[in-house]
Amino acid sequence: MKENPSAHKRDSLSSPSSRPSFRIRHSPFRIPLPHSPIHSAFPIPHSPFGSFRIRHSALHICSAFRIPHSAFVLILLLLCTQVYGQDLSGIVNINFVPDVRLFIVMAAINAGGFNYESAPSMHPVRLQVRQKLKLLDPFLLQRLHDFYIAHHTVDNPQQEIARYTSLALLLSDPPQLEINLPPKDIPPEVHDVQGFQQILPTFYHQADLQQLWAEVRPRYLAEIEQYKPVTRQSIVQVLQYLRTEARIVMDRQIFFIPDLMSAHGVSNSRIVGSLYYLVVGPAETPEKNLRNIRHEYLHFLLDPLIEKNGLAIVQQQEVLQLFKDRPELLAKYQKDLKLLNTESLIEAIQLRIDLVNQNRQRPVSSDSIREQLARHYDAGNILVYHYYEKLQDFERASASFPEYLAAIIQSLDMKRELQRKEWFVAEAEKLRQQHEVQSKQLQERIEWVRQLERANVLLQQKNFDEAEKVLLPMKERRPDEPAVLFGLGQIQIHRQNASAAESYFNAVIARPEAPAWMVAWSRLNLASVYRATDRLAEARVALQLVASSNEALRGARDEAKKRLADLPPP
Repeated sequence: MKENPSAHKRDSLSSPSSRPSFRIRHSPFRIPLPHSPIHSAFPIPHSPFGSFRIRHSALHICSAFRIPHSAFVLILLLLCTQVYGQDLSGIVNINFVPDVRLFIVMAAINAGGFNYESAPSMHPVRLQVRQKLKLLDPFLLQRLHDFYIAHHTVDNPQQEIARYTSLALLLSDPPQLEINLPPKDIPPEVHDVQGFQQILPTFYHQADLQQLWAEVRPRYLAEIEQYKPVTRQSIVQVLQYLRTEARIVMDRQIFFIPDLMSAHGVSNSRIVGSLYYLVVGPAETPEKNLRNIRHEYLHFLLDPLIEKNGLAIVQQQEVLQLFKDRPELLAKYQKDLKLLNTESLIEAIQLRIDLVNQNRQRPVSSDSIREQLARHYDAGNILVYHYYEKLQDFERASASFPEYLAAIIQSLDMKRELQRKEWFVAEAEKLRQQHEVQSKQLQERIEWVRQLERANVLLQQKNFDEAEKVLLPMKERRPDEPAVLFGLGQIQIHRQNASAAESYFNAVIARPEAPAWMVAWSRLNLASVYRATDRLAEARVALQLVASSNEALRGARDEAKKRLADLPPP
């Protein structure tokens, strides 16, 4: 099929032939837990680009690399939003772009054996594409498989996604799909999968990805529409909390790219000089990625402020003492204290915003905040406690955050931070022990439910002897458990043991935690016992209690009315 070169130009940001070199700087792990640029032939203004950052977390991998590029963008103008009297219309621009290069690379690794998925099922687009790719030439599928397996990261599928995402965003537009960079300028994580791009042109043509992209592209655009309200909400929350204005910034933009061929809950972020990119995999709802979107918008706002306070931050060299027993983090931050401050500050702001905007029905507990602070600290954001404390002072002040930030940075107390590390070690051990207890309790609850389900199946099969063997040991462990008592009562009813059945069902009714339907059916069973033992008045009372109830009783009300009609008159 003859290629139409213009078919994809609106769905990527292509790079000019002349590219500056990369340098790499690492940042701390991020924690959103069980969990990027673009290409085209429509130019946008170039800016001087910064360094390639990589930020990793369990379900959120962030990187930033230095690539000049051009783009056709779908610009979301957040209309008619008032924040402290500010109209955001035309001021805050979020650029939403589907990226055909990312689609091609992710389709290729799916064809080659990338099967990771954190949700019960893959996204429908991913399933649709994978099904069609099964019909490819077996020799080509084997080439993709051999490369993927040879470069497979067994223990870190999120990092694997990040590597291939980085590769995709270095490529030229299809059908060439080439890397036009000198080897010295290619980021290390792309080096790990370099060579994969040599298979892609053949894969692109044989799989007819131009047509396949045309089929699935509307789903990507629909995903974008789903995210617009969440993006708006993220920006409003940040601007309200920081008491700052949404400024017109001509040289900095945010780009949002959906990736439906990835696993659920995985997102990749890249900061390219003054341009910010967020590649988002599928999620149950867009709200699941609200924190990721907010994180990138906070970078957008805070990076210039941190740079402005760079002199004070450079003087924080003593902070590096906190990393003396963690050489991997020391290597990341010893030349980039600004990044340490930025990441710690962003995570502290995220927690404060969550606390300020908490749902009254689901308040954020102090234990949850403590645990999250400890996790961020352990991940390398060691100034998160400092910023979290000082943000509470900011909330009581009247100044805007840009005015207040210098005081927060200058108030860093190194003696307190050294003491805090000792406290954190003890706190981390305490949290570990709590997690062990909670994990044990969870396993016990799972086993308890499994045993109840097994007993229920046996009762439905009328295998009463085996059901009793399951339920009696459970009664020894929890003598007053309504579900166990109810099951044992049913066994005695079928054995026509009236006295024992009556005792069990009365015990169910006496338990305040017993659900209404279980109490109602216990009364119906008691009515059967009463009638069998010539206690008609008691049977009538039991049936009338059920028949007059307004609660959801799983059919017990109708059954009670029917039995009342069958009773002989008093």
